[in-house]
Amino acid sequence: RILGSPVGLELVRFLATLPQPDNGAYWREIVGALASYAPTSIRRQLGELEDAGIVSVDVPLNAARGSRRGSSVKYALDQARLDAIFQ
Repeated sequence: RILGSPVGLELVRFLATLPQPDNGAYWREIVGALASYAPTSIRRQLGELEDAGIVSVDVPLNAARGSRRGSSVKYALDQARLDAIFQ
């Protein structure tokens, strides 16, 4: 279901094609790259991808999802998890 969404697919594609995918991308980079989608849609899909384990999140001080506001959050694709889902 998550990957059936156009924004979900674009998020996975963007994160997978980064020059260094393991390093991930910051929120502003993602929103800039997916400018044709509303930031609220991107945020919702990132949350669903995180819940499914497809996207890992690097948050300073390990802030919980609800307290990330104002933090420099970095999102990276968990390629192993994505591969496991498709197998």
